[in-house]
Amino acid sequence: MDAACYNTNKVASQESGHKTYRSITKTCAPTESTTSFAVRITSGGNAGNTIRLDDPGNAQAAAAMKSGAFKADKDGDVHISLSGKLLGETLKDVSVQAEPK
Repeated sequence: MDAACYNTNKVASQESGHKTYRSITKTCAPTESTTSFAVRITSGGNAGNTIRLDDPGNAQAAAAMKSGAFKADKDGDVHISLSGKLLGETLKDVSVQAEPK
């Protein structure tokens, strides 16, 4: 997701018990001009959390969006694999890859 858009909309999502989360992912879908990314974790110990990428991770994700390596699925979601060190709400030392379809 576009992190700036997500930050603007997350309070409403939290106040409604995250019932509007799906709406936020659509509203804040990343584009080729996105430079700061937020990612919803869907598996592992941090599943359900939304994190931000550090500056190098944002640069990797932005380059992948611009090159077409990251593409939305039929629902408009972009699925990626991440690795790095989670510090607070930010993933540091990020490696970002498109998930195989």
